[in-house]
Amino acid sequence: MAVNIASHVCFIVGDAIIVLATVFYTYRTIKVAREANIEATFSTALLRAGVYIMCIKLVCVELRLIR
Repeated sequence: MAVNIASHVCFIVGDAIIVLATVFYTYRTIKVAREANIEATFSTALLRAGVYIMCIKLVCVELRLIR
């Protein structure tokens, strides 16, 4: 039981790190785009990054289910 809880906690912490890194780097990208007078919104960039993350997470979950 304790191992199961620990594995879930590690999985959740890993997801949180990915989300925080995505938000940080997306904001930085939007900041650079605005300085270069390129019209870009934070929500659009975050949505694009989120789609990639969801695809990666889906593959990881599928691989975990296959084992």
